[in-house]
Amino acid sequence: MDVRKVKETLADIGVFPDRKLGQTFLVDEAVAVREAEEAGVSSSGTVLEIGPGLGILTSELCRRSRRVVAVEKDRRLAQYLYEEVGAANLAVIEGDALEIQLPEYDAAAGNLPYSSSSPIIFRLAGNGMRRGLFMIQKEVAARAAAVPFTAEYSRMSASLQRMYTVEYLFEVGHSHFYPVPDVDSAVIRLSRKDGAADWPEFDACITALFSQRRKTIHSVLRKSSSAYASAGTKAPYSDRRVEELTIAQMEELVRWLGDNGIRLSLS
Repeated sequence: MDVRKVKETLADIGVFPDRKLGQTFLVDEAVAVREAEEAGVSSSGTVLEIGPGLGILTSELCRRSRRVVAVEKDRRLAQYLYEEVGAANLAVIEGDALEIQLPEYDAAAGNLPYSSSSPIIFRLAGNGMRRGLFMIQKEVAARAAAVPFTAEYSRMSASLQRMYTVEYLFEVGHSHFYPVPDVDSAVIRLSRKDGAADWPEFDACITALFSQRRKTIHSVLRKSSSAYASAGTKAPYSDRRVEELTIAQMEELVRWLGDNGIRLSLS
């Protein structure tokens, strides 16, 4: 499907992409093929695809898996998928991936809208996603895979990497989309770590620390918790900044806070 075909198809079904919302459509089938290959989907498994659009990735996933469940928010695009892609192993759900009850699946994939990529990924993570492959804005992908002592290392980095092995696979230039966005994209792959589960205390701690990432951990904790301020002791790594800590060190810090009855609130 080239740019001309994408334009004609969108016009025929009455869809006019809103670039402000990050609504763009992949027009390079070679990229979709590579995505499907990197997703490593099983011929006996079910893939949950978020934001299928005109189905360029959907078709490739259908060729490689037992079943694909595609979640599309736009009614016109959902109808197009049902009628035109029409694979026997494709099910289409019309709805918002951030609101609907998610079906059972073995792996997730999608070329996610820029405006909601992070919330979608975190919702899938909270839903217990084991594996996922997503094309997202390049800058967001860099944060997801970032390491300590880099500007990109963030709350997103820590939250995702505590639960997943995050791989930054390849970049996709903006010229591969219609309409052409102002930013480039990148594809990441997430593989859940054994035993990873929700940990609200970890999320609360790193949210507080990354909100003041240039301050020492001791300074942030003193302001964030009266219990810590009056404890008369210092937490592990307290003289360092959060952007200098590995995930394992952050986990050690959070466990120390819990053992000492110190709680931080997400609010």
